[in-house]
Amino acid sequence: MIGLNFPDELFDEEAKKNTPGRIDRMMSEFEEWRNWDDLEKGRGIFPSNSNDLIIVKDVDFNSFCMHHLLVFSGKASVAYLPSTHIVGLSKIARTVRKFASRPQLQENMTAQIADYLMKFIPGVQGVMVRIEASHSCMSIRGARMTGLTETSALRGKFESDPNLKSETIQLLKG
Repeated sequence: MIGLNFPDELFDEEAKKNTPGRIDRMMSEFEEWRNWDDLEKGRGIFPSNSNDLIIVKDVDFNSFCMHHLLVFSGKASVAYLPSTHIVGLSKIARTVRKFASRPQLQENMTAQIADYLMKFIPGVQGVMVRIEASHSCMSIRGARMTGLTETSALRGKFESDPNLKSETIQLLKG
């Protein structure tokens, strides 16, 4: 159980008594997704001779800033260039959820998704991940300003082929 000490003037008895249990249940829900590993077991991966660009856009996610434990929310878009195998589209969304389901930094999450897909999609030639999110740790505290943070991670051919990179960025933003 998470040890929370609530000031008496802020919370009633019910909240002081039951909120730590709610937080524990919430963290258990996230634990299920952190441990999701279907791609590692080869589920959702299919043989294919395609080398055409595949993009999954605007996957909604919610995560928690690891510095402030406040929510950041946004959309992740993932592009990959297969060669010998493709991955089920829902596995892309599940991969985003896997890495959003922990206290996180957007910059790290972007890289983690790209690295995970590069490792577990057989024969993948490249992965690009773009995340756009709003952070409540910036909007409700600190600067108290709204804005979007964009991050991207490029792996494989997306790093070495400027034309592929440019075309994919346009498709992801479009």
